[in-house]
Amino acid sequence: MDRLSEILNRFSMSAQVFFSGNLCGISSFGEEEEKVGHLHLLKSGSLTLQTASHEKIQFNQPTVLFFPNAVPHRIVAQESDNAELVCASIHYTDASSHPLVNALPQMLHYDLTQSEKLKHTAHWLFEEAFEEHC
Repeated sequence: MDRLSEILNRFSMSAQVFFSGNLCGISSFGEEEEKVGHLHLLKSGSLTLQTASHEKIQFNQPTVLFFPNAVPHRIVAQESDNAELVCASIHYTDASSHPLVNALPQMLHYDLTQSEKLKHTAHWLFEEAFEEHC
């Protein structure tokens, strides 16, 4: 077994979707007391990300936004932005000592149009989140 497999087996994580649909308004994240990360998948439309340092970043293409730790941030979208997204919280068995989480930057973002494989994976996630299946 390689070292990465050992780490993944020892420090597990799970995701729980808490929002899917059209976002209109301001949503704040990362201010929870428990150590959780956040994953936001922008399917279509546009949104503005506001960081804790008040930096504003505009996303207007299908994008993955990943916050491995509880980092305060806001997502802002107007009704005319047609921001369709899926948001999930990421829970770890022991976030404070999770070597992979601690090695990552506070935020990762990836344009889904840059990778066909990632684009197809996100498409499956969007289908699961937005379609009415059991």
